[in-house]
Amino acid sequence: LKSSFIDLAIKFLRCLCLSTYSSEITKDQLIRVAQAKLKLINTMVDYLKWYYSVEEFEVLDDNAGQRKKKTARRGVNEFGFEIIDWGYLFLHLQADNLLDDLDKKMQSSLVFVVEEDKYNDQNREQAEKMRIYLKSLNLAYLSISKNKENFICEGFDAVKTLNKLQNLIIVHSVEFRKNDLNNKRIDVFDERFHYFASSLYNRSLISLLYEAANHFDKNAKEKFVSTFFDGVDDIARLLEAVNVFESVDLINTVSEKINALKVEDFIDSAFSTTELQTALIQATNSERHWVLAEPLLRRLQVHFSKIDHYHEDVRLMLFEIDLILAFKKKDFGALEDIKIPDSKNSHLISDRDIYENLQSYYYALFEIFNVHNYDKGNVILEGLLSRDPKNIKYAFNLYRSRLLKGLKEQ
Repeated sequence: LKSSFIDLAIKFLRCLCLSTYSSEITKDQLIRVAQAKLKLINTMVDYLKWYYSVEEFEVLDDNAGQRKKKTARRGVNEFGFEIIDWGYLFLHLQADNLLDDLDKKMQSSLVFVVEEDKYNDQNREQAEKMRIYLKSLNLAYLSISKNKENFICEGFDAVKTLNKLQNLIIVHSVEFRKNDLNNKRIDVFDERFHYFASSLYNRSLISLLYEAANHFDKNAKEKFVSTFFDGVDDIARLLEAVNVFESVDLINTVSEKINALKVEDFIDSAFSTTELQTALIQATNSERHWVLAEPLLRRLQVHFSKIDHYHEDVRLMLFEIDLILAFKKKDFGALEDIKIPDSKNSHLISDRDIYENLQSYYYALFEIFNVHNYDKGNVILEGLLSRDPKNIKYAFNLYRSRLLKGLKEQ
């Protein structure tokens, strides 16, 4: 996707829509501006239709000096995709009755090979197209929801556009939540082939969907959650929903589904350690279901103990989660017993101080929030802060501890 083109075109569109005084512009110029605006919108729509439907395109072969055809490949994690003002674009598409046309073109572009499995290149490409399209819908919905009053002041029917986007998101998310190639459906929320890492520039489609669902109409969100999670046994997907949803009713609905599952079955059926790591992080961050993290953690520790080439960030993450679980269990003995990881290849631990400081940090948190021994916790944090003055979490928790101590003394 030419993100820079779409982004710049939307900025030009904003300029064309700026209000003017009659003394600043002639009627003829107003007509030309309106024509330019319509032409620009249609150009973007035509480009998006082409992007979703093109199967081959010509490229220049540098070696042969000739043009040749190449199969189209799309990527949902392209840099710049999420900074595009999709909300403003879709407001114009809805106002000009072009949104339905784009949606129909997108759906008609999906061509699955039902005789093959989900790993077939053609089928994976269709899934990627729907991921990109759904991501743009969710980004647009969130943008308009958060700036609805401003868009209404600009003359847009923001409520109507939100309802339209909500319906499109629900329909396509429910359709493409499971693998069912016989009915030309594939799970677009399965991002196991995407690199496991947090990114400042890309968010997973499922996290955007859950955030958008928080803004759905009450009846729509309840019906959506009930349908979307029907038959789902992916604990990571369910846990993330619990962590993102704001409605107590929705959280209770998803929690019931989690409680009905066995974490051991999920571990045994996991496709890769990436799936287990994702579930582990979601479980650890959950207020209700953090106990599910321990069996996930132990399985990963056993796996990685057999190899010495895994990334240092993963080693540090597993170590910290072990500390977090001991803290949540309020078991200081377990916290003390956690050993700093070692390896036959000593270079795999870049700085032992990082691990020692992290363990000390959780000692301090244990004293402050579990034992309420603020003085002891403060001493530990002050020592850590003296060695790392710019560490925000040290400073923040020291401030919290001093505040809690003051309130207790009062």
